[in-house]
Amino acid sequence: MSLGDVKGIVVIYDPKRKKAVKITSYYSDGKKARIEYARIKSPEDLDNAEFRFVGYRKSPIRFERMSVDAYRGYYEPVSDEWSVIYEDNLLLMCSDAEDLMKFDKAIKNVLWNLGYEFAICFSSSSNIFSLGYHVMVKNSEKEEILEKINQKLDKLKREYRDPIRYVLTALGWES
Repeated sequence: MSLGDVKGIVVIYDPKRKKAVKITSYYSDGKKARIEYARIKSPEDLDNAEFRFVGYRKSPIRFERMSVDAYRGYYEPVSDEWSVIYEDNLLLMCSDAEDLMKFDKAIKNVLWNLGYEFAICFSSSSNIFSLGYHVMVKNSEKEEILEKINQKLDKLKREYRDPIRYVLTALGWES
């Protein structure tokens, strides 16, 4: 298996247990995924956790291919236990990537400090300069979490995710 075979990467953060689990999925069904663990002592560790390999297992979040046409498509995270509360797209090698990483850091801190388990998913695409970005939470806690973070989430989107600049960057008019 190589990096080119990766359908998606999920990092599940668990503030109550102060840990993170990184899951790399090579198959759409999630049946054989590389599992790595890391200890998270504080929110400052969220972006630079040191993961250690523990084996291969089934992933609770799998990646389903969505076809645009016969040659193009992308992968979406799907799960029976988890729901998407925010989705975006990462345009690599431009200022948009920096903005999304600032958003990512901010939303992880919000969810970590509330004490909810959450997942950050990156999924592959036929466009080598683009990755899917999704924030997921447990189905059973989704409504409660959204009630608590909706205003903060809106503020973060306005601050870091300018839709006009995103479109201009995607069309090559900004970098």
